Amino acid sequence: MIDKVKEVLLKEQAEVYIRDWDYDPEFGAVIRPEEFEKRVKAATTIEELRKITVDTWKENGCERYQGYHFFTEVLEEVLG
Repeated sequence: MIDKVKEVLLKEQAEVYIRDWDYDPEFGAVIRPEEFEKRVKAATTIEELRKITVDTWKENGCERYQGYHFFTEVLEEVLG
């Protein structure tokens, strides 16, 4: 199950980086795509994936609830 969550999470988060989080060469993103991917691949529990996701969203300028909402959508896709 965790492998499927990781797969969907990485796919959906990649879209966020492309579509919503424009990279600014001067400022950039606090947590860049490759760092997010590294953290996700190292995670061993779904709870850890949730924390990584919420923290990433928060550190990249979003509200915590946006990260929770995004992770909930990922889980719905996996379970749906």
